[in-house]
Amino acid sequence: EYGTYERYMEEKVLSPLGMKTSGFNYTEAIISAIAVGSLNYGVPIDYLGWGNPDGGMYSTAADMSQFLKRILQQEGLDRVAEAGAFIPQEARDSWLTPEFIFPDGKFAYGRPWEMFYQPSAKAWSYGKSGDIMKFSSQMSFLP
Repeated sequence: EYGTYERYMEEKVLSPLGMKTSGFNYTEAIISAIAVGSLNYGVPIDYLGWGNPDGGMYSTAADMSQFLKRILQQEGLDRVAEAGAFIPQEARDSWLTPEFIFPDGKFAYGRPWEMFYQPSAKAWSYGKSGDIMKFSSQMSFLP
């Protein structure tokens, strides 16, 4: 129905969530919004989709903030569902449930988050990081 991973992501995630500075290919709008990356020997990066669907997608801090805001709030999920996005409540709940808790009880992993127990907050913090070429990102939150 969608043909490619890139098209599916655009139609079911990026567009409904209003993530205008995220994607797989550089456009003029994207170039003006993201950091400039290059390989170690100075060759500019102009296409990130060579490893899709395992990486190859870029985003800005603003778009990632939008993504987190929408998936962590029920009203955000309702708006996303109205826009035709893929994120049902069951998916959100699954994302926030540890898949495996290490024996020390301080670390866990889930799908897709790495989780760290914060004793002072008596809560799990969630994080996710990624690297492609010369780009790196990290996001963390306490639900």
